[in-house]
Amino acid sequence: MAEALFTIPIHLTGGHSLLEDLIGPALLALTAILAAGIAARTANERQAAQLAHDRELQKVQLAHDREQRNRQHVRDSVDDAVHSVDAALRLMFEYEALIMVGDPQRTERRNVLDDGGASSNAKADALRALKEETDEIHAQSQAVYDANIDLTSENLRLSLRLGKDHAIVKSQQALRDVYATRHDTLEPLYKRPLTDKDREEIHSASKSTEAIFYSFFEDCRKWFEEG
Repeated sequence: MAEALFTIPIHLTGGHSLLEDLIGPALLALTAILAAGIAARTANERQAAQLAHDRELQKVQLAHDREQRNRQHVRDSVDDAVHSVDAALRLMFEYEALIMVGDPQRTERRNVLDDGGASSNAKADALRALKEETDEIHAQSQAVYDANIDLTSENLRLSLRLGKDHAIVKSQQALRDVYATRHDTLEPLYKRPLTDKDREEIHSASKSTEAIFYSFFEDCRKWFEEG
């Protein structure tokens, strides 16, 4: 076989080797994959951080909403207590008025019934009028008694909402105690003529109740203002 007398040089055009042409696209693809992975991981971490942040915000909001609801319940309890006290005192004032204002008429009718010289018609009229007045007093006495039970229930609700040592609870309790005492003091007075001492004691008890009421009202007002 004849020996080759010359060689034919082969040159790659474009300034790149074949290996470079093969590896280049692979590196680009790998780089793109890595970049996509990093971006995905970063996005996941950012999303996880955002979710954790959102959960914390939600916890704070839920706690705030719960606190606001609880405070609204307390506000409603205090507001109901104020209305109950106001209604109870109105009943008490009406009860006092029936006993004190009607005392002269009741005394006069008792005198007619005790008068041996009074006619049967006069006695019948006096007895009927006295019974009507007595029935009215009994009904008002029952209303005051029921109001006192309501005050006791209100005090229990307030103590559960505010605590038994809260100023509102204590002043409302003091008012309820005075209210109950006044009812017990007034109840037997319609059965006999009132004395000057009776009237003085009623007036003094009324003043005492008003002072305690204003103390209770002031405690409630301060609580609403601070809230």
